[in-house]
Amino acid sequence: REHGLPVFAHIDDADEAAAALEAGVNNIQHMFDPRPGRFEQDVERVSALCLEHRAFWSMTLSWFEAYTRAGDPSLLDEIGVQGRVEPLVLEELLEDPQSMWRTMGDEMRAYFKARLDAAQAVLAHVNGQGVLTTVATDAGNPIVFHGASALREMVLMQAAGVPPLEILRAATSRAAEKIGRLGDLGTVEVGKIA
Repeated sequence: REHGLPVFAHIDDADEAAAALEAGVNNIQHMFDPRPGRFEQDVERVSALCLEHRAFWSMTLSWFEAYTRAGDPSLLDEIGVQGRVEPLVLEELLEDPQSMWRTMGDEMRAYFKARLDAAQAVLAHVNGQGVLTTVATDAGNPIVFHGASALREMVLMQAAGVPPLEILRAATSRAAEKIGRLGDLGTVEVGKIA
C-alpha cells in the first residue's frame, strides 16, 4: 500500500474476509465458506466492510464450478475449450491419472457445489447493495483455464441474477479500477488504450 499498489487477499471464511478488509486490502477473492446459522450475518458484515473501504469482492464462480463439475465432459463443451485451451493442457487434464479432473471425489465436489451455490446466492444481492464486484476466475488452477474461464464467469454471473450491464462493468471498468488502471484501461475514451 505504501507504494500505491492494490492489495488482494484470498479468503476461505468470513473472519478472514473481515480481517483482510479491516487491514486495508483492496479486493477479496472467493466466496467464503458458509457457516450454518451465521451465513446472512457474515454476508452483511463482509458487505458492509467492502462498502466502507470501497473494496472489491470477486466471487470466482468459475473456479467453484470447475471443481464442482470435475470429470463432467459437458463442462468442457460449455466452457468452449476447443480452440481456446492448448491441446497439451487438455490432454494432461483428461489423461493424467493424477489430475483433479479424474481424482476429484464426490465429497469434494459436494463441498465446492455448496460454495458455488452460496456465491451465486450472494452475488446479485451484494452487487445490488453497491458492493464492487469484478470478473475474476482464479485461472491457473486445474480445470480453470485462462481466458475461457473469464467468459464462463460472466455466464455464471448472469445465471446468478446480475444484470448484463453490471457484468460488462465488472469485466471492464471495475476490473481496471481494481488494479489501479482506470486512467488508461477499462472504458473506451479518447486517450485510453481501450
